[in-house]
Amino acid sequence: WYQRRVRGLSAVLRKSIHGTRPVTLVGYGLGARVIFFCLLDMVTKRSAEEYSGILENAVLCGAPVTSQPVVWARLCEAVSGKLVNGYSANDWVLSFLYKTTQA
Repeated sequence: WYQRRVRGLSAVLRKSIHGTRPVTLVGYGLGARVIFFCLLDMVTKRSAEEYSGILENAVLCGAPVTSQPVVWARLCEAVSGKLVNGYSANDWVLSFLYKTTQA
């Protein structure tokens, strides 16, 4: 279900439906997961010119996604400002969501 949301968000951002000013995306839980994969879509499937200047900041809170530094370093390319990942290593709900979404 979220892949459709990822493609939709990515398309809206690329088409500049929001206007010409850069945006800040903030998401919690599965919403943060959508933002994560939107950023990943931008840096892996699009040229830098297509997404340059669109996103100023992205804040992800409790995102059930990978913690691999290589992936996060790549995501930083999509944002001109800050990319923030807020989570707690002791969050059992986050752990459950991550394991559930990996299946």
